[in-house]
Amino acid sequence: MAEPSPRVEHAPSPAPSRGFPWYVAGVATWFGAFGMQQVLFSWLVVGELHAEARWVGVAQSASMIPTFLLILLGGALADRHDRRGLLIRLHLVATALALGLVAVVAGGVLSMPLLIGYALAIGSTTAFVMPARDALLSEVAGENLMRAVTFGMRPV
Repeated sequence: MAEPSPRVEHAPSPAPSRGFPWYVAGVATWFGAFGMQQVLFSWLVVGELHAEARWVGVAQSASMIPTFLLILLGGALADRHDRRGLLIRLHLVATALALGLVAVVAGGVLSMPLLIGYALAIGSTTAFVMPARDALLSEVAGENLMRAVTFGMRPV
């Protein structure tokens, strides 16, 4: 009969910094809003503008192309500036863009060019948010970066 392996005691992991809950809240609000935007964006194209379904792909691509093109610039900016302040400003820009879209819809002047313009603007904002957010994690996670990454990736 094999003997049970000895139990290994691990030292408690250092706790993330006090900024970590704020970081998690920022990530949650960004992705919550982004998820709602993807659904509502498609609805605006098909439901409000009565465009063909292919325009959903065109419009959503308009939000992803700037991210692809600008993400390296966003990373360079995140490496050289205060990430926390940058993220606060970028979240305010994204909020202003969303409120602008609400005003356009409420005013009854929604059009495909305005929707594409919004998509390009929010995609550009995302290109700067992603690297700043990812770089900030190493600052707020404390010494246990992997635990913080795992916490952020776990299913709810």
